[in-house]
Amino acid sequence: MATGLPQQKIGRYELIHEIGRGLSTVVYKAQDVLLGRVVALKTIEVPPVVLEAEGEDIRRRFFQ
Repeated sequence: MATGLPQQKIGRYELIHEIGRGLSTVVYKAQDVLLGRVVALKTIEVPPVVLEAEGEDIRRRFFQ
């Protein structure tokens, strides 16, 4: 398992390493432990200084 990751597991996915990042997203190479395959897992990072309304807007756009 990779080290230096914020968490080593998100739900059923075990993070292997970071593939890339954008303005508010991070993509990880991860192992889906349920299906037993390697996947790309895209996550959202909302900075703690973002106002509540702005954070909701970022989340809404992420899930479109």
